[in-house]
Amino acid sequence: MIIFLGFIFVVGAYVVVSTDKPVSFYENRALAQKPPVTASSVMNGEFSKGFETYFTDQFAARDVWVSSYMNYQKLTNQTYYLNHYVANDNWIYPKPMAYTAYSSIDQSMAYLKELENYTKEKNIEFYFFSLPERSILLEEPYPDYIKSGNEKLNKDYFAETIPKEYLIYTNIEDQFRAQYSQDEIKELYFQTDHHWNIDGAFAGYQTIIDTFNQHSQYFDELAVTADHFEKQCFPEEHFLGSYNKQLYASVPTTDVACTMTPINFDYNELEVYAGEIREDLKVSYQQIYGKDVNKGLEYLEYAGVFTGDHREINIINPAKIDENSKVLFVKDSYANPLTMLLSQHFYQTTFYDMRYNLDRSLFDYIEANDFDMIVFLYNDITIFPSMYDFKLELQ
Repeated sequence: MIIFLGFIFVVGAYVVVSTDKPVSFYENRALAQKPPVTASSVMNGEFSKGFETYFTDQFAARDVWVSSYMNYQKLTNQTYYLNHYVANDNWIYPKPMAYTAYSSIDQSMAYLKELENYTKEKNIEFYFFSLPERSILLEEPYPDYIKSGNEKLNKDYFAETIPKEYLIYTNIEDQFRAQYSQDEIKELYFQTDHHWNIDGAFAGYQTIIDTFNQHSQYFDELAVTADHFEKQCFPEEHFLGSYNKQLYASVPTTDVACTMTPINFDYNELEVYAGEIREDLKVSYQQIYGKDVNKGLEYLEYAGVFTGDHREINIINPAKIDENSKVLFVKDSYANPLTMLLSQHFYQTTFYDMRYNLDRSLFDYIEANDFDMIVFLYNDITIFPSMYDFKLELQ
């Protein structure tokens, strides 16, 4: 009893006197802060509820306890560690989706069809590139008793039902499957992150350029080859993949962060805006792309190697002023390695993320600008209506 009570009081005293952490690095979320004490909050129970959440989030050595629980799951041979499956080769896979989402996809397609009709009426070229998601493309090594494959079923249903009357749809998964073996496909993705690496992104970039060359009246350039680029890797940096981060960096990894830079083009020639095109938002490209490389950080993450997720980015290439081509890329995080690669091909390149534009509709944004092309860069599991709610009808 003395040991038990001592533990309770020592931990309680630690929580009271210690400095509260604002965010959890590994969980990537804000942590609860100490609730204010007022007569009304104490009387109606709000304080006790708030303090319970606060105590849980600010518990002494919380990260150590959570990591210990994960190690306990390993020790007891659990299938999942914090909802992740770690294969014998230390590749990390997410817990499979438990259901198909056809009705949600139908709603997404209805929104996309409306946008297709709009672009056709406005004579704006419209493209959709389905970027091959790691969990769909790789042969997952789950035990036989685990049911998986709903992600692939959802993706196939999406590909079958996407409008194609005016929209030009490119399913890069099919190309990867035809071009690469499973071992070669693994070389295109991170071992401990849910994104592709620069090799996978560069292969996707080549397909995008080939498609534009084939279909766009605003595009006529040479096919992209690796000979035109320099690959730079950072083996001295400790890359922390998104899956491994959720597992408290406990999985040994061979992941190495790399980038591709054009040999005959200098990114410094671009005008980069971290938002709309305004002088006060003008930045160097290193402030949004590769911003954490060679900074001596404990961990280097995907967003620090490439471009992070932004509400809007605009990039002007003065060398293309005579062409005056303006393209809007609607993106998710899979497009982050592609931002600088794509921006050298157009006069104005705009990147727009639906997740951070919940206060303005995509239709209003397009109407206020004069884009020649609208291009979606979504990975294969970005299928749910919230990412296609272009008029904010779900808000």
